[in-house]
Amino acid sequence: MARAGALLVPLLLLASCNPPENPAERYLRFAEAARTGRSGQVWAMLSARSRQGLKERARALAGEKSPPGVEIEGSDLVLGGLAPTAPRVKSVTVLRESSDAVVLSVEEVGGLRGEVSMVREGGDWRVELPGG
Repeated sequence: MARAGALLVPLLLLASCNPPENPAERYLRFAEAARTGRSGQVWAMLSARSRQGLKERARALAGEKSPPGVEIEGSDLVLGGLAPTAPRVKSVTVLRESSDAVVLSVEEVGGLRGEVSMVREGGDWRVELPGG
């Protein structure tokens, strides 16, 4: 009986682990979080470089003398009031992929297409904002 229990524990641990998301799945979750206004999730799915760029932009917007009690954080710049207007994603296709970077082709409902870059950080795929 103890032997069966010893075998069961590793199986349960494996069953409870979710397989890592592929880049297309991760981007679909990112887009859905953006569309539904979950800025914390969007922030967490951005690359470190993109988050740093937004932090620097927030500091520049705040200026040297921001009013007391008013602080602009990089995460405040993620969505703003745009969540309701964020497009729905129709399809995501991997165009190019290496071990730590990928370029996706994203088609929105309505036919507009674009490319999105993602990088692997800490084992997860993260969205790389243009210019940041």
